[in-house]
Amino acid sequence: MARFLFYIPGTAVPCGGVSVILDWVRLLRQNGFEADAICETPGFDYKFGRQATPVLYSAEVARLLRSQEPLWRRIRLPDFSAPKSETLKLRDDDIIVVPEYSASWLPSAFPRHRMVLLVQAFVWLKEAEKRAEWDPARFCGAVAISEICLGFSRLIDLSPLYKVPLAIDTALFSPGRKENMIAYMPRRRADEVDLLVRSLKDRGQVSDYQFQPIDGLPLSEVASLLGRARIFLSFSEGEGFGLPPAEAMASGCIVIGYTGGGGDEFFDPGWSFPVPDGNLPRYLQKVEDVVAEYRRDPRRLEAMAHLASSGIAARYGAEVQEKELVKVFGELAGSCARAPVC
Repeated sequence: MARFLFYIPGTAVPCGGVSVILDWVRLLRQNGFEADAICETPGFDYKFGRQATPVLYSAEVARLLRSQEPLWRRIRLPDFSAPKSETLKLRDDDIIVVPEYSASWLPSAFPRHRMVLLVQAFVWLKEAEKRAEWDPARFCGAVAISEICLGFSRLIDLSPLYKVPLAIDTALFSPGRKENMIAYMPRRRADEVDLLVRSLKDRGQVSDYQFQPIDGLPLSEVASLLGRARIFLSFSEGEGFGLPPAEAMASGCIVIGYTGGGGDEFFDPGWSFPVPDGNLPRYLQKVEDVVAEYRRDPRRLEAMAHLASSGIAARYGAEVQEKELVKVFGELAGSCARAPVC
């Protein structure tokens, strides 16, 4: 069977897309596939995942980056003084799994190999200037991680198309003993985050709540905070899925805020409070209303939080993802082997 090589960038900060890829590599290997992660950075070790996954150094990608100056400004530079990791030895039957944001340049590093496009974000696909830089015929298949990513892939006529849902680790992200804590991820929409949090504090309607950002923390600490937080504020924007609010729901939080597009599929109004994108006045009012209701009578909101936790577990359980992952990559191994290299 062919070997799947998943490209990841040498990022020094937590990145949900990289964590997903490393989880997939691990699961595929556990199910009898040959699969590896590859990177342009010698000695790269991603420190923010659930567990360590070896990453091969790709001299092919590093050479391409060195030869194309504009790419050096968009992608973290390889540290060639770092300890050497195991170096990728290419095989003729290797299939390169290309994240959508690298589709315009990464195929040049592997001109004789078949490619699969991995779509974890839809924003890149809808930007015409970036799409003009790549050749969709270069790919023998595309895998999307959400309904919105699948939809945008259809819009630009990618085929054949597959979907593998993300998995929420419900053993890690589970309800704990709740406190008067409002957690939020400040990575996106910094100005809106600052304005809303500052306004909520200044108005005094939620003065008995502690505000807790969760960015840049180890996964175990994020899970612990979400398990204790009563409310989670979502500032998702242009998301292919949006892991933080989904993990907050799994953790039994009352989730309020923006779906970011990708979150449309799990921001069920029966168990969460979606807010129209950019409507900060309504956002602020909803937070204050929820806090006031919880003080008066918490039963409805606690039932919603319980429903969200069980609903996320049912839709995005590890077993669901693993079953689809094995099925999809089994089909891709066969169909890509028959596809010509453009």
